[in-house]
Amino acid sequence: PKGCIPIMPVVDHEAVGLSREAAVAYDVWKYADGGKPLMAESLASLERAGEEGALISVGAHVPVTNELALRAVREMYGAERVWLSPELTLRQIEDLAHDAPLELGVLLIGATELMVTEHCMLMSQGPCNEDCATCPRRKSPHFLKDRKGFEFPVITDAMGRSHLYNAVELDVASSMPELMAAGISAFMVDATLMNAEETAHAVGRAIRALHVAQNDGNAIAKMPNTTSGHLYRGVS
Repeated sequence: PKGCIPIMPVVDHEAVGLSREAAVAYDVWKYADGGKPLMAESLASLERAGEEGALISVGAHVPVTNELALRAVREMYGAERVWLSPELTLRQIEDLAHDAPLELGVLLIGATELMVTEHCMLMSQGPCNEDCATCPRRKSPHFLKDRKGFEFPVITDAMGRSHLYNAVELDVASSMPELMAAGISAFMVDATLMNAEETAHAVGRAIRALHVAQNDGNAIAKMPNTTSGHLYRGVS
């Protein structure tokens, strides 16, 4: 559709041999066109996107965490924007944004993807019928529960790869003034696990946070039952 930017998967294979892509005759790269925007979520995708002549945004799964990496994706692949890792603190973002050679963005609201596995976690419930499109297990919600009782959503895609998400939704919309002051100019709402109503609310909240910050420098209220991730507390 017009205005949509393809996001390449974190894991994908060529549609040859015994790959899942070959089994279902699917090639995600058919959506990549030279001179048009594309988001690469792995180093392999960065390389391929550069060969295709795409206008590249680097996704948060690619660990761009220092100035050298920023310049590398800009100079080697011509990247125009980097979506920063949610593991970075606000201070680290400020350091990166200083004299950054390209635009920087962050995930503002949404479920943080923690892991992608080639193995389908739903196979723990029994043998696989090797037909993801008709798999009844994919139609119901699944979770991994940790020792504290938190439930981490598990989604298996049409290629049989499982995606594990954080148990608590990320929401740093209340930090909009600080993020803008740090040098962030692009903000993302990830609606992967949201329904239509939740998506509308999240997008509306992001827009409101931006307008309030732009108009008078103030912040909107923090959303209850959400996390700010590592923005104020680094990885330890």
